[in-house]
Amino acid sequence: NAAYTGIDAALADVREGQTIPVPNHLRGTGYSGAKERGHGEGYKYAHDFEGGYVAQDYGVERGKYYHPTERGREADIGKHLNALDEDDE
Repeated sequence: NAAYTGIDAALADVREGQTIPVPNHLRGTGYSGAKERGHGEGYKYAHDFEGGYVAQDYGVERGKYYHPTERGREADIGKHLNALDEDDE
């Protein structure tokens, strides 16, 4: 349910026009002219890093949409996300 409500909140922002530009390093590079626009420059591929995670700007602050509960597996996910935040500081 937490994943569903997060997706629903993100979709509501899109419907209401509350969107943000995609950061240049996350923009596609598979077309001519992308390099000249700086698209993909500085991108860090998370799977190349320990744990499959790397801190970088994804355009939206973590926790804006997904709020894991304190129950079951989501409690573990919440602890993991908090640990990533602490590592980023």
